[in-house]
Parts: sequence; C-alpha cells; structure tokens
Amino acid sequence: MKGNNRMRMPIIPLVLALTAVTWAARPHDPFVEKVITPDRSRQLKVALDAKLWVLYDLPQGQLYQAWAGGTQGGTLEMADFGWFDQSAHFPHWFTAAGTQYFKEDVGEYFASWTKPADIDTYYTKWKKQPRGYKAWTVAKGAAAVDAKPVYLGYALKGDALRLDFSLVLPDGGNISVTETPEYSAAGGKVNLVRKLSLAGIPSGHSVSLKLPAGGNWTVLGKGAIAASVLTQSADGESTLTGTW
Repeated sequence: MKGNNRMRMPIIPLVLALTAVTWAARPHDPFVEKVITPDRSRQLKVALDAKLWVLYDLPQGQLYQAWAGGTQGGTLEMADFGWFDQSAHFPHWFTAAGTQYFKEDVGEYFASWTKPADIDTYYTKWKKQPRGYKAWTVAKGAAAVDAKPVYLGYALKGDALRLDFSLVLPDGGNISVTETPEYSAAGGKVNLVRKLSLAGIPSGHSVSLKLPAGGNWTVLGKGAIAASVLTQSADGESTLTGTW
C-alpha cells in the first residue's frame, strides 16, 4: 500500500496544474483552435480580444482575416461532407461573424507540394483559387526564387501564441519565420501587432510578405513597407501594426 501511495502522489499536483490553466486575458477558451471554414481548410482561429479575432491559412503561413467577434467569434458546428459518419467527431466547421476588418480572397488551401489533381478533387468542396499564389516570396537580387512555405506548428506560453514557418529554398536552405500576434488598444483604436522574426536569410536575398488589404500598416525593426508589401533583407525582427 505504501508503494502505491508513493506512486500516486506526483499525479495530484500534475492534475491541479493542468486544470489551473486559464486564458483570462482572452475572450474565448480555448483562444486558439484549428478549424475549417466555408472558404478554406487547414486554418488557425485565434481569439486575441473581443474586438480582434484572426484566421491564419496554415499552408501559406498567411494571416488573411481579422474581425471583431465578441466572445464567440462566430459559429462552430459539424461539417457534413457526406464522407463519413460525423457523430464521432467534434465540431470544426467555423463561420466567422461580427464586424470585419479585412478578408483576403486569394489563396490556396493546400501545401505547395500537393499534386494539382488532388487539389482539383477537393475544389468541389471549396471555391477555386488561382494556382501559384504566394503570400511569402523570396528574391535573390531582383529575381524571385521558388521558395516554398512550410507550416511547422505553433506553441503556447500562457496566453501568448507563437507560429512557426519555414521558407524552403531551391538549394535546400531554410529561412525560418516566427510570428506572435497580439491585440493593442493604443490610441483608442483596434491594433493588430504582429511580431515577426526571420533567420537564415542568405546574403543578397530578401523576403517579402504581402500585407492584408485595409488598415493602416506600419513597421518597426528590420523590415520596410512599400506598396502594401513588407520586405526584409537581413535576419532580425520586424513589428507590424495594423490599425482600425
């Protein structure tokens, strides 16, 4: 009996530690969820504040929608694709609702290495999008190189989210990209603050990110904005702020 008691003791504080985690600073629990929407699949929904919810397209590494979603952000329900019995699965079909700040209409739902024939199969479920679209581009001098975005996952620390991506170069090299989004009420406005960190940019190369339409975008740090595109030519951090 004593041996059994000793084995059980470490379990109690572990359970308490897990159940004590709360996201008091966020309007919804959990504040980060992977979802599918009527527009795209493989997305990450993030509830930063009642006044600021965002969606990321994971294969593209692209922030493509932001809105004021209140405490729910929209509706999350079961998706009936007719492929299998849905009763054993959790709801994951999300439809955003609220005051929209921006929504990008261009983008693919699948990773860059997906076969076109496979994409065509699923285009019966979502609207078609142009081939070859890229939110991120890499250039060597003035010439674009065929860099492929790869989603590496996300990490949570308290109520902070970090997204990890990689831009894979034709020679096998990698440019790592991390992003931490946050809400700010500075100036009495809705501010989306995106802290970006890039590492592994080869000499003579630059990395560019297409910024969402709408909003007043500014940047501090290594990057510069021109024609709604952020460009960074050296390793380091850039802090983007969109204001509404």
